[in-house]
Amino acid sequence: MIINYNPLLMMLWKVDHNIMIISNFSHWGDNENQLITRAKQLRLNGEKIALMNLQTTTSRQESLLSDEIIELWAKSEQIDYVINYVVGDYEQQFGLENLFRGIQKNLHADQVVMNSDFLINNQIISEKFLNKTFGSRAVHLIPTITEGSMIAKLTAALHKGKVEEYYQLTGGYFSYQGIIDQGKQVGRKINYPTTNVKVSPNFVLKQGVYATINWLTTQETPILGMSCYWINSDGDYLIETNLFDFNQDLYHQAIRTEFVAYLRDLCVVENLDELKVLLKNDEVNSRKKLTGKQNDK
Repeated sequence: MIINYNPLLMMLWKVDHNIMIISNFSHWGDNENQLITRAKQLRLNGEKIALMNLQTTTSRQESLLSDEIIELWAKSEQIDYVINYVVGDYEQQFGLENLFRGIQKNLHADQVVMNSDFLINNQIISEKFLNKTFGSRAVHLIPTITEGSMIAKLTAALHKGKVEEYYQLTGGYFSYQGIIDQGKQVGRKINYPTTNVKVSPNFVLKQGVYATINWLTTQETPILGMSCYWINSDGDYLIETNLFDFNQDLYHQAIRTEFVAYLRDLCVVENLDELKVLLKNDEVNSRKKLTGKQNDK
């Protein structure tokens, strides 16, 4: 079961009592594997195991693994619940202690397994408070270990634009979800309108042009396209996407872009006519790369 947890909903989730593993699973490596191993050792009477991917809005923008890949890996580990929790302004305003009280109460966490130095907005929740909330015998704090070779391989592949290698390693596409902003609308002048999504300067992907599969909240099926990750003249780090056979006003809507194949490096053009020829070639190559991918989803 996948849960996108928000304490402001003020409701009890349909979650059985469980052993809760808490970490930033968007960088799931050897460290997270040791937390899962410990949780399974604690399961003496068939207790449910819940995995909480706890992130801040900043770390969310720098995710190495998407929610979909985390779900896929969790199934292979026979995890019962995957809970996504992005810590927002509310939790920061009222403190981390309220955050953990909510986890214990709303999500029925009877035991918690996490790293002893796990940071949330540069804060470590005190062991004393955790013991008070869950009970001293129910709190299992483990020292952090290195992420391991898998994280290193994935990071190296993305730095080089090898998104197909990333897919082979993870079983899913590298993706990014963000809110569409208004750009300079240059693409509209040459019949290649684009969505514009700002990303963090620490975004791990190599700059360039990619064949992509795109998901909109207003559409049930994905839309094929091509995306350019680059830095514009204003210094904004952008994912700029042309959606094939689609032309609607999407400002302020959410879009999730999956990077399927690397097409080319960035290059300089002299005028809009050159740009149009270049984009047409990118479209042809992207459609070839994406043949059959949409129906595989």
